[in-house]
Amino acid sequence: MLTLLIYQFRQLKKAKKVNHKLIYLRLGAFLAVLLTLFIPFIFQQTFFPFYRFGMFAEPVSRDIQKEHFAIHAKSAQGLIYSDISAWVGIRKSNMDYLLRNYYYRHELDSLLRRTAALLPDSSSLTELNVLRIMNTDTTKVARLEL
Repeated sequence: MLTLLIYQFRQLKKAKKVNHKLIYLRLGAFLAVLLTLFIPFIFQQTFFPFYRFGMFAEPVSRDIQKEHFAIHAKSAQGLIYSDISAWVGIRKSNMDYLLRNYYYRHELDSLLRRTAALLPDSSSLTELNVLRIMNTDTTKVARLEL
């Protein structure tokens, strides 16, 4: 199509009588095709996400993590602490990642030993338990006595 436009402009120089309407029509058609090809890439982040609610769109779903892991600690006085990540000095999100990672590698005992080594000496904890919480089911998957 571009070669046709170039050819028409060359003929324009040679010809005495020119049909300008036809040239503008072909130029407009060429630009329309060109824009149709490149506009989707320009609007991909701004306009086209609205199309996901159209007729053939996939249902909107949220990727909610249904499986959670937690380290519970038991003290000598019988108190149970549900989150010891602050005592260890690791952010809760990082601790969740480590628990999931070590669970699927079957190395939770190693993680519990390392976590126990990071606990302060002044803590009176006697036991660490890793719990796997999935919907309404809670399972104790690892235990370490201190």
